[in-house]
Amino acid sequence: MILILRLFFLQIIDHNYYDDLLNKQHVSEISLQAKRGNIFTDDKAEKHIQLTDNITMYNIFVDPKFIRDKEKFVNTIAPVVYKHFCELYGMKEVTQTECIHNIEQFTQTQIIPTKPQFFYYGS
Repeated sequence: MILILRLFFLQIIDHNYYDDLLNKQHVSEISLQAKRGNIFTDDKAEKHIQLTDNITMYNIFVDPKFIRDKEKFVNTIAPVVYKHFCELYGMKEVTQTECIHNIEQFTQTQIIPTKPQFFYYGS
């Protein structure tokens, strides 16, 4: 009887507390830094040649199966993307319509800084 009362207390009375603990374990936000060191080499004349460069790139991923109202989602996310990526990171200014169109074309993911796969070769 004590065991049943304890289970009732944990599952019914303290449900919100344990649900919050569960969410804290399963949901987290991590910032990834994309910058790394540059790579240099010397040519035959001992002139320094830069082989790589640091460029931070961003990808936006949204899983479409979790979006019920696509138009509402696009109208909500477009101003945020426009403000943070077009203005703060010096990207070409685009109209809100262009931002909405671009987001509609790429609705599959989350924002993650990535390391670009560019390689520079000396001549």
